[in-house]
Amino acid sequence: ALVNEQLDTLASLVDAAADQAKLLNESDRDDIVWNDQLSTVASIAQSLHEEDVMIEMAELLKASVSGLDRIAEMVLSLKDFSRLDRKKVDQVNLNEGLDSALMIAQNTLKHKAEVVKKYGDIPPVKCAPSQINQVFLNMLVNAAQAIEEWGTITLTTVAKRNHVEVTIEDDGQGIPEDVLPNIFNPFYTTKDVGEGTGLGLAISYQIIEQHGGEISVESTIGQGTRFTISLPLVSDVEVKMLKSGVIESIDEYHLEEQ
Repeated sequence: ALVNEQLDTLASLVDAAADQAKLLNESDRDDIVWNDQLSTVASIAQSLHEEDVMIEMAELLKASVSGLDRIAEMVLSLKDFSRLDRKKVDQVNLNEGLDSALMIAQNTLKHKAEVVKKYGDIPPVKCAPSQINQVFLNMLVNAAQAIEEWGTITLTTVAKRNHVEVTIEDDGQGIPEDVLPNIFNPFYTTKDVGEGTGLGLAISYQIIEQHGGEISVESTIGQGTRFTISLPLVSDVEVKMLKSGVIESIDEYHLEEQ
């Protein structure tokens, strides 16, 4: 509405200026008429200045370009988020996955929390990116919903010996101790009717489990909640050999294969 209003104002002033220019062109150079018409044109120019139409239009155009850039960024994030083939497995940087989930959840998060990123220098993880991104999104939405007014959500990634660890932590209400054992159960929810299906965390747990990873939660009432997601960098065979001490590193395992 604001854009249309400014465009209408600009159009009316431009039309008036065009009419005066036409009259000037057709006049017989009568000094009085000429001066009157010049005065009218000057008045129109002053109106343009006083109403700051040109400045406001420039600001609106700048905002429009910025909005289009954000839309383009959102489309790219959606493409990265879905990856079209949900079952496709790829080598994925989990930092990028978190950023994609943040972009999708931005409208929910911007009114609830400041997001603090503590990303580590992590290696890529072999996973189905769209599924892992869905887990991140579920965690972020839960974190936002746990914050009553305004808080902080902290995202941390770190590379361990044979896995990458992602923590999503909020300083919200916290989860009651008697509720914690049930949060990953299907259809379990403490939210009001219509506000949750009780499937988000259950699906997240299943996805991480299917990737050979682990997901855990720690929570304190009045202090907040921390979800920790661990995804393996290596195969089950490699993990067993590492744990048993048969090999000291994955590089050693691959050298023995050759």
